[in-house]
Amino acid sequence: LSVETLQRHLRGTQWAFPHPWEESSASHLAGMTSQTSIPKAKTEIIPEDQLKVLVPACQALIEQAHELVAVKQSLEAKRAELHATGVSVSQVNRKLQTSVLTPNGFASFSEFNRCYSDIPIVAAIIILTFSGIRNHELCAIEWNDRNPDRDAYRIEDNEEDTSYWLKSHSSKTHEGYTEWLVPKIVIDAIEAQKAYILPLRERLWQEQQSLLENDPEHPKALKIEHFKHHLFLTASLNNKNAINALSHSAFDYRLKQFC
Repeated sequence: LSVETLQRHLRGTQWAFPHPWEESSASHLAGMTSQTSIPKAKTEIIPEDQLKVLVPACQALIEQAHELVAVKQSLEAKRAELHATGVSVSQVNRKLQTSVLTPNGFASFSEFNRCYSDIPIVAAIIILTFSGIRNHELCAIEWNDRNPDRDAYRIEDNEEDTSYWLKSHSSKTHEGYTEWLVPKIVIDAIEAQKAYILPLRERLWQEQQSLLENDPEHPKALKIEHFKHHLFLTASLNNKNAINALSHSAFDYRLKQFC
């Protein structure tokens, strides 16, 4: 309606422009000309009262993410040490609990694993909520040190203030690689996700290198090249812990589970 009103008032002036939709109207495009033409929303909206609970919970876990990653590393190092010294399998978890988890405030493996595995989904929720990007743009964010133009974000610092720009590829809008102005909490979420995927990223790159050494045209190695810089990587328990890029459907399923 605003565009139509503007077009009507600018007739006969130097700023005049043709009617924006000659064969239609703003009311019809908005689905208001008949009951059957009212479009249904394709994206579910999180109610505000739920968002007020969800966002602080996600932010708290983002702030804890680096600590969780450090505990995970300690667990893996201690597990390897125990196996090397011949400790029985039945005793390993008990010793890990007393030497690593309990000192770090975790009452059980299930409590720690739940917090640790939630890092990607809370990072995604924070990024989506405070940037307004679409799911496919979230999945296309890269951690790409080799190409700064495609790296996850940039910081613009001047004497007066600091601006944070999220970068990703937008295919639906045909923009290609583009940027969104975001608050710092989005950058914090990206850094938390970087810490989480570092072991996955190293495993993926080692796997690709091993495949290429045996066959420079190995199909799997070439496939890995397309997503090895992605910020949101996943390890599939149903496929021998294989690492892949996060898909839209997998993210939607994980989001519903979390919420």
